Parts: sequence; structure tokens; C-alpha cells
Amino acid sequence: MTRISASQIRSAGGAPILRQAWVWHAAALVIAPALACLQTWPIAAEITTRVPGWPGDNLEYVWLVHWLKQAATAGASLFFDPHSYYPLGYDMSAIETTLANTVLALPATLLTGPVAAYNVVLLASFALTSYATFLWIRAMTGNNVVALAFGLASAFFPYRLAHLPGHLPQMATQWIPLCFYAVERYIRTRQTRWAVGVGVMVGLNALSSWYTLVFIALGLPVYVLLRAPGLVRQIVRTSAARRDAIAGAAAAITLIAPVAMPYLRAQSSEDRTRSAAEIMHGSISPLEFVTLSIRHPLWGEWAAAHLPIAQQQNIVERVVMPGYLMLAIAGAGVAISRSHLRRRRRMIWALCGLAGVGVIGAMGPVLVDHTGKPVWVAVPASTMRWLEQAGVVEAAGQWFGPEVAAGMRAGQGVVVPLPYALLHRLPIISSMRAVGRFAILMNFAVCGLAALGADAWVRRWSVRTGTSRRTRWALAALVLCAGGLIIAEYWQKPHQAVRLTAREVDRWLAGQPFGAVLELPLRDATQRRSVYARIEHKQPLVLGLSGSFPPAASVERRAIIEQLPAPEAVAALCSWGARYIVLNMRQMTEDEQARWVSAMAAMAAAREQPGIDPIRKVYVLDGCP
Repeated sequence: MTRISASQIRSAGGAPILRQAWVWHAAALVIAPALACLQTWPIAAEITTRVPGWPGDNLEYVWLVHWLKQAATAGASLFFDPHSYYPLGYDMSAIETTLANTVLALPATLLTGPVAAYNVVLLASFALTSYATFLWIRAMTGNNVVALAFGLASAFFPYRLAHLPGHLPQMATQWIPLCFYAVERYIRTRQTRWAVGVGVMVGLNALSSWYTLVFIALGLPVYVLLRAPGLVRQIVRTSAARRDAIAGAAAAITLIAPVAMPYLRAQSSEDRTRSAAEIMHGSISPLEFVTLSIRHPLWGEWAAAHLPIAQQQNIVERVVMPGYLMLAIAGAGVAISRSHLRRRRRMIWALCGLAGVGVIGAMGPVLVDHTGKPVWVAVPASTMRWLEQAGVVEAAGQWFGPEVAAGMRAGQGVVVPLPYALLHRLPIISSMRAVGRFAILMNFAVCGLAALGADAWVRRWSVRTGTSRRTRWALAALVLCAGGLIIAEYWQKPHQAVRLTAREVDRWLAGQPFGAVLELPLRDATQRRSVYARIEHKQPLVLGLSGSFPPAASVERRAIIEQLPAPEAVAALCSWGARYIVLNMRQMTEDEQARWVSAMAAMAAAREQPGIDPIRKVYVLDGCP
């Protein structure tokens, strides 16, 4: 294999075609959101009234954008909502406050309202992810064209498009490559400001989502140890390196501690540990790392019809594939770049280590199939008896849940434990359910490997064919075309959009005396719609936000509401300060409509208010003591 010297690398493909550096930066920032407007259409045209997806988590994050404005302008606590589960209130440490997003949205919230602000932050995540990856790859390769092509591609990872309908924290992926960019800059410069930059980026990952904090906490050490093995020795031996490490840690702690303390206090006061069964359900099987998305406009329907693993695909949590073209270029990158400088080989090892953390974490505590159920390995009955006598079956039940022990005793076989099993009971990590989200680390690592491969190919061909302007333009065009093909492979059908405007009942409620509102039926979509409706009518809610860990009040109140029109249930409603009941008739089956209308008719305390909303029945509880 032909080796390329350091001088050839510096003089060949790394030279920019366009001398104006700002052009590359502008392209990385502008092209991605322009394409995102097409991917999310008609959001850009109706930015103040629609959000991508169906009524779900997106409505809660729109409300959180609004709540930050309320907290900032009224001096209220960001971590306690007094008007959910009125009059008890709601401890918001159970949900992702995602300050790195809501603070970013604050100016737009003040100017245009929470719906537009939510959409702005969502679209900005495409620009910021593209630009952050551009900076990172540019720092690794020095090649603007490669950095632009793969920076743009990273903004459209299938993982990101899968979370587009409502998971705002999972869309804010820009802090991940920015963290590794700061690491690259510190490794090369040893400047304290870049050490602080690493700490700031770790903090912003935490303020975006506890998930990404865990990802970075596990992936960053692996990346640094493989990228710069001597750095740890320098931190131990030299005061300057120790000072830089302390400065970076202080920056991270300063950002994380104010938000982490309420969460940790809540976690210590109540059990927020996920069961092994929940974690397995959110784990990824090996085949899903190479499974096509069923939402692709060309081959999505074919995949759904012909690939058994795709037929039951969870289009939000189980779309993790980095793309066949990206994988192919990454493989070429590993093969070609090994012949370059030692620095390049260390980059490859660091990226491979990062990908390993993403894959191992996403696969969860035991090997599962594409439905999230454990893969059972058959063993002889004599072996199973020995495992029972040795206490292994009992230990497996304690560690992985009673279902696993029951399956082993029933003769299904044994499960295959994975390295994540050693971590899933640690603080904060124990509350993680959708561990498949670890795959974002693998996506960025594969993107980095592919960028190294493309850069190595460009340099090799530049040395062989010369560095004329025509050659450089031709190579740049090929690289950009490859980036475009990757985005085309990633493209998905636009998701539906939910309209968020004041309903007639909301306008009526806004003019009524203070009183808690109950919306029925007791479905998540209805309750999330009622959370958004608070922005419009400003009345408290009998129920409200639930987050990843619904409060005890949610379970208790739902059980009591189901008992209506029993006198005890009516008395409980009155004690909660309930005054208005809204029946969303279109969200009910005929049986549910009959059940709730008859319940309201049997409640002497309830009086129907006709003519308010043509598709909703409204009742006023004016007969409470």
C-alpha cells in the first residue's frame, strides 16, 4: 500500500477551494435548516400554529417553553408547577426541563409565542448539529469540503428524524460533536480555554437531556483515552494539565449542579429505578443497527412488507441505523486512513471506541430481539439444574427481573448478559428507559470515520492526479455528491403536524372565574392537549404533566375520576378545586360518549353549558359545597 508523507497531506487535499472561510461556515449553518423546512413541511409556513408529530410529548415541550417564560418574567420556580394536579402542584424534576433548549427558545417565546419558539428551536437543531459536526470534522481533517458534506449529513441522521415528532431533547444533538470538537482543540493547543470549553459542552449536554449527559459521561473518557493516551499522564504529572482539568470540571459542575440537585433529591425520596423489563423493551437488537427505516419514501413500504424486523419497527425509538452509504465510507476510512500519520490512527481508534460505547449501551443489559424481548439460548436440562443449584437462576432474577428467572425455570434457556448490565443500576442511569438512544454516539462516530475515509481518499487522489484547481473542484463535487446521497438515503416521509390554536372552549374558559379544569377521556393525548390548553385559558388543571415518572396524584386521581358519578368521586373533584369538565367527544368511542354523558347527567353538582364548543361538551361544577 502506498504511504503518503506528512508534507503531501498538508499540501494536497486539505487546501480549501474557496479562500473565504466564512462561506463554509455559512453553508454549514444555512443549508441544513433549509432542507429541514422541506422535511417538516408545512411547519415553516404555519410556524405559529403547528408542530411536527401527533399530540404527545411535543405538546408538553411547547408548554415547557412557555413555562420558562412564565418563570423568568414572574419569578416563579422553574422546578415546581403549582397549577398541575391543583391544588397539590407538580414537582417538575420528574421531567426533562431541557434548559439548553428552552433558554435558547426564550427570545422567540417573548416575541412570537411558545409554538413558534418550539419550532424555531427544532429547526435550529438542524443548523446547529450540522455546524457543530462541521467544526469537529474540520478540526480532525482540515478539509472544509468533507466537513461540510458530513456535517450536513449528521443533521439528518435517521435517529434524529425519528425523534422529530416530539422529543425535543433528543433533537438537540449539537452539544455532542461540540464536546468532541473542544476536546480536539484542547489536545492540539493545550489552552485552558478549550479545557473549560469541554466542561461547558458537558454541562450543555446535561442541560439538554440527562440521557446525553450519561452518553457523554461514558463516551468521552473512552474517546480521550484512545485519542490522546498521554493526556492522563500529563494531568497526573504536570500542574498546568491538572489546572486545566480542574477548570473544565468546575465549568461542568457549575452548569449541571443547579439542575441536578432537584432531580437527585427527588430520586432519593422516591424510587425512580427502571425495571429490567422496561430497559429491555427499550434496548436495540444487533440487526436493528442495519435495518432500513420504513418511513423512507422509496423503499420504506417495501421494507415494511418484506423485512420481518421492519414490520414491527418502532418508528421513534428503534430507528438507529447510520445508513449503508455512511457505513461503507466509514469502513473505507478505517482501511485507508491506517496508512496515514499516527495522529490519524489514534483518531480511528477513538472513534471506534466511541462507536463501541454507543452500540453496547444501546443493546441494553441483555441481548434482545427486535421486539425488545430477551433472546433465549437453549441449554441442556442438566446445565439448567446446575445453574439452579448454584444460585445463578435466583441471581439472574434479582438482577434482570423475575420474568427472566421464570423463563429459565420454564426451560426457555438462558439470557445473554451484556456489559450494560454492570451499569444499569447506577444513580441517574437507573432511571433510563430508552437505552437505544445510546446509538446517537455510534451515529456520530461512524460519521467521523466516514469523514476520515473521504478525506483520505481526497488526499490520495490529489497526490496521484495533481492539485490543479480543476482536480480540486472535481474532488469537492464528488464529496458533496456523496453527502447528498447520504441525506437522500436518510430522507423520511414528513410526519403529520398537530395544529395548536385556542379552541372555542379555551376562549370561553379564559373569561370564566378561577377553577380547575378536567378534560376527558383519560387518554394521554387528551391530557397532553389539556396541558397545552393552559397556555390559552390560564386555568389550573385537575391532572396535568406526567413526565417519565407520573406522580402518585396522577394514579390516584385517575382511579377516582373513573368512579364518577359516585358521590365520593364528586366530593373528591370538589375538594381538588375542579370547576370545569370538558368532554372531547371526537376522542371518545360511542360507548365512552354514552358513559361520560350519563355520568355528567347523574351528577347534581354539574350543569351543562350548551353552545360553547360544537365538538365538545362543557360542564360547570357549581353545586360543590
